Amino acid sequence: MGRSNIQVAAVDGRDLDPEAGVYHSDTGITTYTLWGEIAYQIGGIDGYQLLRGADENRISPSTSVIDRLIGPEPTLIILDEIARHLRAAKAKTVGQSNLADQVVAFLFSLMDQAASCNNLVFVYSLASESDTFAKETAEIQQELIRASARQERVLSPSTDIEVYNIVRQRLFASISAEAAEKAAEEYLQAFRASRVNLPDGCKDATYARAIANSYPFHPELFNLLTKKIASIPEFQRTRGALRLFARLVRYLWQHQDARMPMIHPHHLPVGLEDEITNDLTSRLQRPLMRLPIGADIYNPNGREAHAQLQDQEWISAGKPPFSTWVGRTIFLHSLTQGISSGIRRTELNLSLLTPGVDISFVDRALERLSGVAW
Repeated sequence: MGRSNIQVAAVDGRDLDPEAGVYHSDTGITTYTLWGEIAYQIGGIDGYQLLRGADENRISPSTSVIDRLIGPEPTLIILDEIARHLRAAKAKTVGQSNLADQVVAFLFSLMDQAASCNNLVFVYSLASESDTFAKETAEIQQELIRASARQERVLSPSTDIEVYNIVRQRLFASISAEAAEKAAEEYLQAFRASRVNLPDGCKDATYARAIANSYPFHPELFNLLTKKIASIPEFQRTRGALRLFARLVRYLWQHQDARMPMIHPHHLPVGLEDEITNDLTSRLQRPLMRLPIGADIYNPNGREAHAQLQDQEWISAGKPPFSTWVGRTIFLHSLTQGISSGIRRTELNLSLLTPGVDISFVDRALERLSGVAW
């Protein structure tokens, strides 16, 4: 039995240009709107001609025109970065409103069409409200929630375990469940045996389960990147974290360290690896944070940073670079502003504590760094 052709349109809001449009060199057609681009991807020149007037005038097409475009064929429409496109579309005047209002109207029509027929699947993604386009995300999310009340399923990869799985599945072909359970047990024993103050709850089975689920990454690294730093508008929770995790894994693979039962926040090579340093400074609109990195953590040129100098003593004694560990962790928790900036001492202990490593180093390293750091 023959298979029907599936019509597919996949649009990334970052690729749309409300003013100059998107030029298709193979046909000479320029699309100016979301619906114009979808029409072109689904039906080529003929499909675009159906919506050409609506595209050039930046006016949302009616559901009847959308129905003619889709026809009887199975159709999949995927939209990403809608909020980003809305920000740009707001600047384009259309009659008494703007293009952003027309985009929202079109999305409503698309949802109505998907609800009234059985051959159209419409998938869209919205970044969390802590991401770069928080205002646009919040506004459109409320509108879409009301418009999509008839949807059968909403996918929200936002829980800790889902984020763990997204990151791990994208980065690793497989992860040993046995190694994860072993790490969880070793860390749990280390927490229970430690005499330093630790946050409530880290010595019970629930936190051990979090370790097994997040392995090979430490749960505090996940919390840092997907919750705390994710509150910075320029950082995207899952996408931003995935980018950093990928670069971190690549770096650690190239610079393997035997003292690494799990990957902690202090393993992020701040100052040492330029892409990661850029992700945590300039990309977050915090270029001035490079100054304390160069002064306190790592300086690739000229005078060594305070942690580099102090680590010479640790390393000569056969120890890890404890001052760098402490400096990196505090720096990462200082990227946010306001009351969330910084890290409590108990949380610092939890982030740094490693099985087989005497946690008492924190006191000395912290005291020495505090005397000279910014």
